[in-house]
Amino acid sequence: MSRPISRIPTEILADILVSAIQSMQPNIHGKAPHWRIRSVCRLWKEVADTTPQFWSEIRFPAVLQADSPIRQLKPKRLEGHLRLSKDAPLSIDVVVAPRPLLEAVPRIAHRLVSLKISMPQASRLEAFVDQLAKSTFPHLRELALESLDAIGTSLSRLHPEVFPILQNLTLRCLRLDFASLTSLKSLTLIAIPAIQPSYMSLFPPALFSFADLLDILAQLPQLTDLTLKRACSHDTSTIARTVELPRLESIYIHNECTQIVELLQSIALRPSTAIILDIDAERSVPFISLSKQSATRSGISPLPSKTGSSMDRPSNR
Repeated sequence: MSRPISRIPTEILADILVSAIQSMQPNIHGKAPHWRIRSVCRLWKEVADTTPQFWSEIRFPAVLQADSPIRQLKPKRLEGHLRLSKDAPLSIDVVVAPRPLLEAVPRIAHRLVSLKISMPQASRLEAFVDQLAKSTFPHLRELALESLDAIGTSLSRLHPEVFPILQNLTLRCLRLDFASLTSLKSLTLIAIPAIQPSYMSLFPPALFSFADLLDILAQLPQLTDLTLKRACSHDTSTIARTVELPRLESIYIHNECTQIVELLQSIALRPSTAIILDIDAERSVPFISLSKQSATRSGISPLPSKTGSSMDRPSNR
């Protein structure tokens, strides 16, 4: 008598495996999820090996130990993963990326649609970005770069010919020349390290001054989505200027400088723009100083205080 699973049409089983791999997290003591699913039975192996979408993601979580089997990522295993993915679009989301993967990125640049890389040393990340500049990423829409141990390291410019359709950019503990990113639609700037050392204060040094932040925004007229997490420092100077962001749909501010009001009033927002303020209770923000016109126009929605930090926004923004 046939086993029930063998009666499932191949195309449906392929969809099931793709959905399963997207929801699984790597096991820090064993194989990557792809290889674990593939080893369940012969049928699953056959279907997985003929489904490029099943191999279209490479993900390592932040909690992996340096000697973890998955962390070592031997070149042979990586090559097998890339071979089975065939020509499918690729997404990479890796914290402390292994050397074989970093060396493979320029070779698969034409297939990448999302690239999220974290490095323990800013110098290694800077060298990696310089290496990216030698390739072209024609389909890359999302780029996230994180330095785990440095604040404010400056990267070289991301040239538009290298990332012609880049729309979403996340920088953590990094600075960048934004002059070439005029088509950017989503920008996230974070100065809170993912791994915060004990000697660092609760509120680490910000990435930009208030004036610098306005200069950056002035270069991004297509921006629709802005996230700031301790990215802007307090600036006592008075800056009488307005930045036009006619397409901005939402702005999310987490533990930002005390000049939140000045920042909001310095951006010409459209009536439907949503503003979300996520600020610890001990950091007083003078909401009352916002004019009725600004408050009504912007739809301000403060969030309650919460512990911990995440690179992701609240899902109910």
